[in-house]
Amino acid sequence: MASRPKQQHPVRQGGSTVDAVPGGPLAAPACRAIGRGTHRPQPRPAINHPPLPPQPPPVRRAQVHHSSEEYNLSTALRQTVFAGLDGFIFYLPLAPFVPPSVANTHKMFNLMYQFWIHTRHVPKLPWPVELLLNTPSHHRVHHGRNPWCIDCNYGGTLIVWDRLFGTFQEEREDDPIAYGILPPLKSWDPWAAQVHHHRDVLRRMARTPPLQAPKHLVSGPGVYWLPKSKAWKTFPVPELGGKLNPLPTPHRPLPAPVMAYTSLCFLAIATGFFTFVLGPAVAVRPISETALTALFVGTAVWTVGAIHDRRGVAAALEPLRAVLAAAAVFVMASWPRSDEGALLAPTSATDAQAFFFVGVANFLAAGWMAQVPVVFLLAQAIISAIVLPLFVVETREEAAAWADAMEDNKERGEQVFKERTAAAKKAKAE
Repeated sequence: MASRPKQQHPVRQGGSTVDAVPGGPLAAPACRAIGRGTHRPQPRPAINHPPLPPQPPPVRRAQVHHSSEEYNLSTALRQTVFAGLDGFIFYLPLAPFVPPSVANTHKMFNLMYQFWIHTRHVPKLPWPVELLLNTPSHHRVHHGRNPWCIDCNYGGTLIVWDRLFGTFQEEREDDPIAYGILPPLKSWDPWAAQVHHHRDVLRRMARTPPLQAPKHLVSGPGVYWLPKSKAWKTFPVPELGGKLNPLPTPHRPLPAPVMAYTSLCFLAIATGFFTFVLGPAVAVRPISETALTALFVGTAVWTVGAIHDRRGVAAALEPLRAVLAAAAVFVMASWPRSDEGALLAPTSATDAQAFFFVGVANFLAAGWMAQVPVVFLLAQAIISAIVLPLFVVETREEAAAWADAMEDNKERGEQVFKERTAAAKKAKAE
């Protein structure tokens, strides 16, 4: 079975077909190399330090993508909201040599190709395909947190570059892959997935001497400052089953009414998002409309995460969020505006009352495109006020069953950790 030599921080990545466009021969490999160069090795936690290890900014983007303990097509869409803040910097060296349109074409092709390889259901493909291209089998290894999965298979479109530069690892049939980061996120909160690593980096910097603290921003995986020894140390990847690399989290089923409600939420989120994206360009929209759409999507995904985490706060806030969203849609669609298109602000109670009645009249005359979202959101508020208080907060029996499942998983993990650690020591001795 093919294996790779150990490397600490490989950042190699390959290219694809070359366009017959000026700059095309350079764009293909360069865009792939830069794209995967920013997708650095998976995080390695330090022993007895549960928070995730510090990573440079490009890797923090990969933390979000890798945080899922599932591996399916939705994982491909699990991306950071901060990618546009610094990602362009790494492509600037191409500017003098590659036209932006060519570079963006190759970047988009590389990104779209990787969607289909996020699946467990496609087995190994015929050997010529596995030899050259990045396949579901190769990318499953890249997303794994088994020790043998770390720091390998960085190819986006082609896998030959990993084979050439020593970062290739064949998928093993004798050791099922556990997906996610070290340690696992263990939350459905999408904002926790987005910012948890930044928070942990700041915490570690606060516990490090001022002159040493900036190194947390650029240090590689598993590199930690130890206060007692006053030195930096690099920790190895812990074996699967231990405290910092536990077994996959057991499935936590939701009551059917809650599942139905969250499906309704996703329908509302998707409708609002795509209505915004497919509408007029942001440059010609009122900034209030853009801000309200972002607020609607951001709060909606947060409450869905809180519902799946079985947090009681979701039952209290979700009806209020839906009512406020309905009010916002009503105002944006029907509230009186000035000749320039800006919303009119009432200066007195009488103005507010008059504007409200004018808004109602406009709303009734606006047609179904404006009326349906408001009615939908109000219905969502009523349903959430009925369903969530009854089903979101776990009953004693459900809480006990979940605690038992987690305890059983922990005990099984401890046994697996002992067995794997002993096997690793034996193999090293041989």
